[in-house]
Parts: sequence; C-alpha cells; structure tokens
Amino acid sequence: MANRRNLKKDIRNICDLLLDECIAVMLIRKEVDEAALDAVMTRILNVKHDYLCRVSHTEPGQARAFYRQLHTSLTAEISAIAADLQKLA
Repeated sequence: MANRRNLKKDIRNICDLLLDECIAVMLIRKEVDEAALDAVMTRILNVKHDYLCRVSHTEPGQARAFYRQLHTSLTAEISAIAADLQKLA
C-alpha cells in the first residue's frame, strides 16, 4: 500500500503545482483570458479527482497493466494541460 500512497501524493503534488502555475499566470498577466484560465483550473481539478479515484480502485490480477496505462494517460493529460497553460502565459 505504500506505493499506492506515494502515487496519490505524486498526483496531488503535480496537480497542485499546475494550479500554482495558473495562479501565478493570473497574478502576473493582467490581460489573460480569465474564462480560459478557469477552464484550465477546472480541468486540473477534474484530472486530480479522476486519477485519485482510479488509483483507489485497482483491478485485481491486472495491476501491472493498469498502472502502466494509468501512467501513460496521466502523462499525456498533464502534458496537454501544461501546453494549454503555456498558451495562456
């Protein structure tokens, strides 16, 4: 269970860093589109909730494949969010 706990901490930390970056963009750039920034922040929170729930409910007997797929999809999702955030900044 320690690995699952560490994975949840990593997901929380990554999402919190992305939210911090959104707040920094909002404070530094006054002319940023607030609706688009709010959409990105909502997307980050949804990703955080979704992946934390997915980690909590692992399919028995298929753990290795499940975590590989989870890692791949999480990386793609985080990269897409970071690209959207970079467009706003």
